[in-house]
Amino acid sequence: MSRIRGAENPFVKFGRPTPWRDRDAVIEETCRFLKEEVPENPFPEEPTELEAAIEAASKGDRSHLIRLIRKKPRKKKRGGQRLSNAERVRRTKTHRAEALAHYAVQVMRDRYPEARERGSDTRKRALEVASAMTGVRDKTIEGYQSRPRKDRRRLV
Repeated sequence: MSRIRGAENPFVKFGRPTPWRDRDAVIEETCRFLKEEVPENPFPEEPTELEAAIEAASKGDRSHLIRLIRKKPRKKKRGGQRLSNAERVRRTKTHRAEALAHYAVQVMRDRYPEARERGSDTRKRALEVASAMTGVRDKTIEGYQSRPRKDRRRLV
């Protein structure tokens, strides 16, 4: 029992069963919430150094543009150009699916007190939510999450 007045779960307070047990309803409600709240691409596009210099020059500060012109051109590296995080998310659905799964866990823990308990299947339900919203298989998202955070293939 909480010492703060009114901090109890209203479902328990009035003797009704919590909706956490209805798996499909929880997943559907979380999907609906995430569609409204989470942007299509959670990684904003960042301008390159040249684009930022051109933008500053159009506002009157030409010093950055002059500095870029005076620099010697860089030696080109072999291979394709590395994509920005925003572009990688746009091209690969798995990155967005993992971000949605991460948000879904936070939403479920915030809305349902049972989701915070040890042994609750919050992570599995979050994977199902992300899978339902993006079409990426649960196992694919789970494999993505099992990589170390510093892995170059992982964004979130």
